[in-house]
Amino acid sequence: MFIHFLLLFFLNPSSFALFPGAEPDEGDVRHLYSPVYIGIGLTEHAHAIPYLLGWLENLDYPKDRIRLELFVMNREDSTIHQVKWWIDSTKQYFKSVIVTEDSENWLESALRNARLRKSERCLLISGDTVPIETNLIQMLFNEKSHVAVSPLFQSIDGSSNIEEPSDSLIERRNVREEILSFSLPLAINLVAMDSSYLTFDKNNLPYYEGPDDPSEVFLVSAKNMGISIWADNQVNYGMFVNPDMDIDEKRNTIRYHIADLIADERALPFVSKSVRPWQPEATKQGVDKKNISQKTIDLIKSILIVDPTTRPSIADLRTSVEKLIVNWNNPKEENEEETKSQNSQNTENTTREITDEEFDLAMRQN
Repeated sequence: MFIHFLLLFFLNPSSFALFPGAEPDEGDVRHLYSPVYIGIGLTEHAHAIPYLLGWLENLDYPKDRIRLELFVMNREDSTIHQVKWWIDSTKQYFKSVIVTEDSENWLESALRNARLRKSERCLLISGDTVPIETNLIQMLFNEKSHVAVSPLFQSIDGSSNIEEPSDSLIERRNVREEILSFSLPLAINLVAMDSSYLTFDKNNLPYYEGPDDPSEVFLVSAKNMGISIWADNQVNYGMFVNPDMDIDEKRNTIRYHIADLIADERALPFVSKSVRPWQPEATKQGVDKKNISQKTIDLIKSILIVDPTTRPSIADLRTSVEKLIVNWNNPKEENEEETKSQNSQNTENTTREITDEEFDLAMRQN
């Protein structure tokens, strides 16, 4: 009987698909995607929340392999309300989603929770960065020997999340370099040897006499275990928003950065489907305090002329619009110019305004 059992095992191993270590069923890709824990630390980040959550929605990684925890440290803006609103509409897509408020050391709490939940990968992010790359998780963990990796995020003002990155890293002569500083985002390989000794809590380090700053504690714990920290710049990972700016400067930084991306025809940040970006209230910009000149009215009317032989050319329209912009704050000068133009105008008018009857007829013919 035992011989028959051995023959069956070697000749048809698929018969033991239910045993541990057996080959996965067709279509099962869980073995290709390690369980990931993502911890996000948020303070006054309402300006970045729609883009950060939009990135999470569009990650090119199975959502059922991701455990997500959002740490909200204050309630001075709408961050907590945005997060809770978003969770209500998207939590069913992730393995788990948790909101933790007022954590004293969110970095240590996140790292500990990642280990407790048996995650193999841990990604720590703050609201100061807006990721764009949907394959960020795969790219940061593509080198198994690198335990701790920080992707480079840059701002339009020249600042970055990594302290003094080298020119070779910025210019991608080297896409990954060892660094001596701490920065977020930070990817930690939890299955790597000695990674279990990494910590952000000084109480976990015997004889530690340095500062209480969790980032300094982490650097010492990594050094004690001979673990290097790497900076990565394989692709444009996203935008960095300098935390030292005030709220208006942060909003403008994001808008200007997006404008640059559009001009360069590069990938744009994702916007959440349920949490929309902040928009300034619409204003009349003083238009109600000015009288719109007859010259402006004539220009607008001339654009509606159906006859292509009498419609102003694009070059003429551009010139006219540029003059209007220059003279907008000087209506007196514009009116004087308009008066002179009317006095010198020939009786024969080469640009005729279309009548309502002609407009209706042209529309029916088209």
